[in-house]
Amino acid sequence: MAINFFGGHKAKKYEVTEQFKSSGVAEMSNLAFTATENAPVNAVAAKGKFTIGEGNAANKDTVTIGGITYTFVTSLSASPTPYEVKIGSANTDTAANLVAAINGTDDSGEEGTVYGTGTRAHSSVTAEAGVGEDTNNIITVTASVKGVAGNAIDLDEEGDNLSWDNTAPLSKDHLAGGVNGTVGKKGINYMDSSCLYICTADNDVSGENWKKITLSNLTG
Repeated sequence: MAINFFGGHKAKKYEVTEQFKSSGVAEMSNLAFTATENAPVNAVAAKGKFTIGEGNAANKDTVTIGGITYTFVTSLSASPTPYEVKIGSANTDTAANLVAAINGTDDSGEEGTVYGTGTRAHSSVTAEAGVGEDTNNIITVTASVKGVAGNAIDLDEEGDNLSWDNTAPLSKDHLAGGVNGTVGKKGINYMDSSCLYICTADNDVSGENWKKITLSNLTG
């Protein structure tokens, strides 16, 4: 495999006429490589963190995510009332009930028990409590579609013990941190001074089909 750079590190293309193979990641022929200063990136989903404090949620407190408002109640209404969330005996229980409402799970009959009948899974986000080192009263809300579009999902809350994390890069007003992936077609590849980047399938702004190989790991 011969590499021929013209004009230093300027973007130039050349052809590889033999197959490239790397641990089953890709097997393609006639690959066009471009030297570039801007490495391709995979899309990243926007996120937010919602905390239910030690005092727990109070009756009629609310949290809003992407235009959908969830109302915390001590007891669910007798008639079906979508987007009510039952307040648990501890803030961690309330957090678990809210996660179930956002995700629309009903594995153990949560609908009509811990959240209001008629509640539908949120169309724009998913939720999980106790992610990483977070305690179980902290909920990570993640955009369902990766990319910068998720940064526009609005957030709000009303309640003395409720809060959205406003520590950069997070925001209390909207999800944050979403990054668009580099658009590419399968077989389009890039190289910088340290890595080779391979597009293993067509990639759009919400995709994550870019793989990389450190050049120092390649042998002649």
